[in-house]
Amino acid sequence: MSGTVKPLPLGLQLTWSAAIYDPRPTDLILLVQDIAFGVHKDVLQTNCDYFRAMFTLQMVELTKDVITLNLFQPKPFQILLESFYSGYLQPTEDNIFSLCETAQMLQVSSSLLSKCSNFLLSWINCDSVFDIMFRSNSTTLYFPEVHSAAKRYALAHFSDLLKSDVLHKLSLEELCIYLSDKYLVVEKEVEVVGALRTWFQHNDQVPTHTVSDIVLKCVHTHETPSSIQHVVKALIDSDESHLNDISVFLKERQKLHDIFMFWSLSDSGVSTGYGDVFRVSPSTWQASKYDNMDAVEALPVSDMGTAVCCVASVVYLSGGGNKFGAVNWIRDIWMFDFSLPVERWTAVGKLTESRRHHAMVSVENCLFIFGGFGKFRVRNIKLECFHLSTGLWEVLPVMLEHVVSPAAVTSGKTIYYLGKGQTIYSFNTIVKSWTCYQCQSLPSPGVMSVAMHVDPRKSNSFLGLFSGDGKCCLQSFHLDGPIVQAREECSLSLDSNLTFAGSVISGANMLLFFCTSKEDTTRSSGTSESLIVRSFCLQTGLLTDSQVITGVCNALSIVCLPHIPVTQCLLLSPNADQ
Repeated sequence: MSGTVKPLPLGLQLTWSAAIYDPRPTDLILLVQDIAFGVHKDVLQTNCDYFRAMFTLQMVELTKDVITLNLFQPKPFQILLESFYSGYLQPTEDNIFSLCETAQMLQVSSSLLSKCSNFLLSWINCDSVFDIMFRSNSTTLYFPEVHSAAKRYALAHFSDLLKSDVLHKLSLEELCIYLSDKYLVVEKEVEVVGALRTWFQHNDQVPTHTVSDIVLKCVHTHETPSSIQHVVKALIDSDESHLNDISVFLKERQKLHDIFMFWSLSDSGVSTGYGDVFRVSPSTWQASKYDNMDAVEALPVSDMGTAVCCVASVVYLSGGGNKFGAVNWIRDIWMFDFSLPVERWTAVGKLTESRRHHAMVSVENCLFIFGGFGKFRVRNIKLECFHLSTGLWEVLPVMLEHVVSPAAVTSGKTIYYLGKGQTIYSFNTIVKSWTCYQCQSLPSPGVMSVAMHVDPRKSNSFLGLFSGDGKCCLQSFHLDGPIVQAREECSLSLDSNLTFAGSVISGANMLLFFCTSKEDTTRSSGTSESLIVRSFCLQTGLLTDSQVITGVCNALSIVCLPHIPVTQCLLLSPNADQ
């Protein structure tokens, strides 16, 4: 054939030739499972170490015009060859794993490997995550950064994966590796038992005598023979009601958290405005930039008026705007998934009307939005429900009392928010009705409610934060019929330069964040800001001294998300956390 050094062996035809990219005569024929490729040695040497070694280390192939390669598959080999000449590589979901395996065997250039790994990173979702997680750390493929990213996503999205059929398709070894991870984000340990039970129902090859070992490895129990026996019975018994009886034998997993700050301002002195997301480690109080918010708003300001709420490992954000004009409202509802390695922001819906300084909470798979202002500062008393599964809105009974920036929280299927006076309001999302509770010991009218949390110490109890008149106080509330029992937990004085920035509950502690400002002639604004945190222990009632958070000096929205460390490959180094 024209352009080749020697004719092909009898019976073979040239299937692919580099002549379509390079007019020079080809000087080598590669046979991959009897498929013939006409190529140039110099191009191969430039693009991969496999051939560079073959042609420079005096190997026997150096003098051959036809080389047989038995280790490769023709299709991915051809795609990589084409990329050597064109510089273009477009992986697909169907060929990505064979491409990655071939690319690593050929030891192609780092730029081509990056294209493969970047595709895998962008493809991580509930359907693909386990394929990516386990295949990127196998005997034929090793992408540790991809494996780590997929693992983070899988650990963060246990509740979503539990609803799909992907868990059923795992091998028993893979399932145990996943469920036994101490960073698995699980609300209740009985859900792990439920996941194992469903897997057993779809896979009948597990010997009964091994179930106890599986329970010990995957489920957090009290590790007594009785506890393990009851869990095993719940797994193998046909009566699913046994799942409801085993909670007493289970231990909740230790939950570690990171603090995420939205609309944050860096303390580096090189200001990019309030357009960044920072992650803060509670062990060091060091903040590091995690992402930006350009997708949400390109020109954020110090008073955005957005509402945020957390659902497991994701944060939802809605409303507000930068006040630079009547049209600059954020109308999209945004979802931020911290466990994704790329493209963490996704628009999931649109508000029915413009809102700012409102509340947004989540119950099951719905977002409830109420309060705040609309255009022209018109008070908005509507309660609306956005169904995430369908993208549809539902109009519900209006608020009993309008509040700006309502301090709100959910418990079970009920929404609670603090009123302006001596009142707490609740909305039952099942019967869709409001209830008003009277409280005789709320702070004075000059002190405004700024946050509300579920009290983890006692059922049907809540914690409210109030700020104003130079102080910040924390009160606990217990709902007992129409009357609210309230008592003050702690109170602290606030200097004039100290403003409340946010609060979260992490474990047994409530973390209180404050922004401080002081004169600074070196800055164009004339002032400098810093962010401090104080920790209130809910068990002992002790309040720690202030600690300065380094890396960030202000934030408009602060939330608490599960801590999932970046790890080395799970199968090779199961205990290697960075």
